[in-house]
Amino acid sequence: MSTTEQARDRTGAAAGDTAGDPLAGVKIIDCDAHWTEPADLWSSQAPQAWKDRIPVQRTVDGISAWYLNGEVWASTGGNTITTDRRKVHGSHMVQPFAAVDTSAWAVKERLEIMDDMGIHAQILYPNGIGFASNHLFAIQDHAQRQAILTMYNDHLVHIQQASGNRLFPQAVLPIWDMDLTIREMTRLIEAGIRGFTLSDKPELLGLAELPEPYFEPMWDLFNESGAVANFHIGAGQRREEMEALRRSTSIEVKQGEQPPPPTTIP
Repeated sequence: MSTTEQARDRTGAAAGDTAGDPLAGVKIIDCDAHWTEPADLWSSQAPQAWKDRIPVQRTVDGISAWYLNGEVWASTGGNTITTDRRKVHGSHMVQPFAAVDTSAWAVKERLEIMDDMGIHAQILYPNGIGFASNHLFAIQDHAQRQAILTMYNDHLVHIQQASGNRLFPQAVLPIWDMDLTIREMTRLIEAGIRGFTLSDKPELLGLAELPEPYFEPMWDLFNESGAVANFHIGAGQRREEMEALRRSTSIEVKQGEQPPPPTTIP
């Protein structure tokens, strides 16, 4: 029996036939999944006056990326599943974005594949924009930076609500400004967000270290609210470091073609 068939069998057992299945009735939670930013994340939200100041996804010479202020700002992230549900081994990124399976960025399709695998819920981390707010910190214009962050977090609220609380995105915070951080945390907690993803090395960006007094208001709000602080591996990388790594491990998969053979053992 395949893994998918076992998952379907377990889902069915949980609904009725529980004999011999030690996991019957257990809700499995994937605690380290990612949410790829959809191509219209910002363009669908930004007012007309901001249309030329938001990240826009473009595909140039077969490579998709997020462009900001006329320059590449971020990749499309670590996507390795193609539209025919094949995993490309030996690559960090499948290119272009059109070759990426829609379950990477669409709620309905994500829930369908979770049901297929017997997964009840997922904790979601960012993807193309990095695993904390370091990519955002690299934006020099403070108003632009904050607007882009707010629209991103609003998208996360929508994901959680649209999923019926089966997808739990971890929001990003403007830790370069503690007053803004507290306001954004409060706003999102009230909207139902349960956790936040943080850089584990803010000092690499010229900010205080996490145990220093600067961060005490943030930690106090975490304690008071019960919200969860998360540190994803690699979250402390500067934007330039993460993008260099991604560029070195991308594979282009043209429409209608099969992915190249694996370069690592499946």
